[in-house]
Amino acid sequence: MRAFDVGRLALLATLWSLQFLFMRVAVPVFGSPLVAEARALFAVAFLVPWAIFAAQRIAPLSRWRDHLGVALTNNVLPFLLMAWAATELPAGYLAIINGTVPLWTGVFAAVLIGERLGPRRVAGFALGIVGVALIVNLGPVELDEAVTLPMLAGAALVLGALSLVLRR
Repeated sequence: MRAFDVGRLALLATLWSLQFLFMRVAVPVFGSPLVAEARALFAVAFLVPWAIFAAQRIAPLSRWRDHLGVALTNNVLPFLLMAWAATELPAGYLAIINGTVPLWTGVFAAVLIGERLGPRRVAGFALGIVGVALIVNLGPVELDEAVTLPMLAGAALVLGALSLVLRR
């Protein structure tokens, strides 16, 4: 991998991680539903013009039920629950939950559709876990109902990973 590619990946990781800091600040002010919806609206505001600019075909409206199912399981429910989790959890915990979603997708693919997990993928999974753990500073948080419920809600992002594997 070239240095340029490493720099692009580092920039992407930085931008991807900053959302949790902003979410932790924005949720107490604006509330979970508005923050979750704002994430989706910002995505639409960027992706639709990009798709048009890049001359990509936007899927026909005749498949609206499929699109609605994907939107609910991959975006609406997980991000709403993640925004609610941001009311109680530190940003580092939110980053861990989000950082492990691709890893869970690999596990679900192996279990549910028989995707082969060779030594390289297992090593990548282990490095992903170690990387997420090293990047995030875990402080002492008392494991009580006020923290456990938001952690479970934040883990709903895994539902999006599961739904992608099942739709394959």
